[in-house]
Amino acid sequence: MLRRSFTRPMSIALGAGTALSAFGVATPAGATVDCGAGVTVDATEAAIRAAITAEETLICVNPGTIDMSTTGVDASAEPFVVLGADLTLIALGEVVFDGNGEAANAIVSHGSSDQNLSVDGFTFSDFHTIDENDPAIVSLLGSTGQLTVLNSTFTDNVGYSAVMGWVEGGRSPSVVVDKSVFENNIEVSVQIWGKSDVGVTDSTFSNNSIGSQIWVDYWADDPLVLIAGNYFGNNSSENYVAFVANSDGTALIANNTFANNSNSDPSEAVVLEFEGNQDPIIAFNTFVNNTSVGGDPGDIMIEYNTDATLLGNIWISDAAVSLGKYDDTDTTAHYIDAGGNFSTTNESAYLDDPSSSSNVAESALDLSAPADNGGPTWTAALGAGSVAIDAVSPSVAADVLGQSFDVDQRGDDRVGNIDAGAFEFGELAATGVDATGIALTGGVLGAAGVALVARRRRKA
Repeated sequence: MLRRSFTRPMSIALGAGTALSAFGVATPAGATVDCGAGVTVDATEAAIRAAITAEETLICVNPGTIDMSTTGVDASAEPFVVLGADLTLIALGEVVFDGNGEAANAIVSHGSSDQNLSVDGFTFSDFHTIDENDPAIVSLLGSTGQLTVLNSTFTDNVGYSAVMGWVEGGRSPSVVVDKSVFENNIEVSVQIWGKSDVGVTDSTFSNNSIGSQIWVDYWADDPLVLIAGNYFGNNSSENYVAFVANSDGTALIANNTFANNSNSDPSEAVVLEFEGNQDPIIAFNTFVNNTSVGGDPGDIMIEYNTDATLLGNIWISDAAVSLGKYDDTDTTAHYIDAGGNFSTTNESAYLDDPSSSSNVAESALDLSAPADNGGPTWTAALGAGSVAIDAVSPSVAADVLGQSFDVDQRGDDRVGNIDAGAFEFGELAATGVDATGIALTGGVLGAAGVALVARRRRKA
């Protein structure tokens, strides 16, 4: 499971890498893994089912398309089912799981204790998971282990969920999603659904029409949620565009860009919702032109017994507000302004630190449209004249986050005083790798004490 590598206050190093290391968990093997310890198969149902039946724990799949419908090799639309065993699936090139508009699920693992399921490098397309009682396209159920999805794409799917860690027998796994893409999926209730620790990093969510992207429905005691280095763009939602946490947990939402998303329910948050008994830290994110059809609930909404800490965020909005409470009279729900926040809306009721500003002119923020500015996910770049430059001192960031804050959403260095939002203004000066030799690309990384080197930047 995702082992805690920190205590309150949250002590996480933010920057390049995966969610796994942030929680003190070793990064799993990538697609260059030596398959000598496992088996290499062709991309056919028959070959993969045979390997799973033989209880292989490492299966490397050669390039190809796997037809999961009744027109496939074994004329079965049933998923690959794993019972009580670890399994790692690695794509050795382009491998597509094709639901062909018929199959509901691709891989479903039922654990008995601490089983793990990991998939790396696959595309899952045209699955129809329409029953809320069905598992997701990729699911791990009833385990205290970990479901890991790396370098994968979920596209053109219809239905209930894409990635799920769920409860069976009183056990629920942690969920980690890193460097993956979710695009053009419709009528999905939740893209990523977990009931324990959840980490989502360096991933793209775009052009989806769904209920919400990430839902954490707490089952474990005081679980951790880490959402960092991601781009959420042009999604339409029935509920919350990005994330909902459902009481009694600790969440860190940092180095993300949320742009041009819409919500059709005026009673719900547009982007982030925290339902109750939460202490989220929302730091160095960029929110741009997210809207609610028929109302102004705000990009972020909080409920009872919640202390939401805000640090170094940017909000650009045509709506009346960017921050809200479900009950404006609730004295147990608080926004804590830690400084360096900028909003084009009037948030004077919540943004009260001297270094924060409400009613900022959009032109003063000098923010470009989201684009590929380097790193694994899109960002909105600051211009040279932005008032958001040098908004937060490193000492304040370290105090709030429990550790130095060194890189932005792209993995580029935060130099000197830290710019608000997910993009650090500056010119690229050099490149580097982290302590393990893995190239840095943005997101979340590193337990305390691990030497990290990001791509060096200097401010102009």
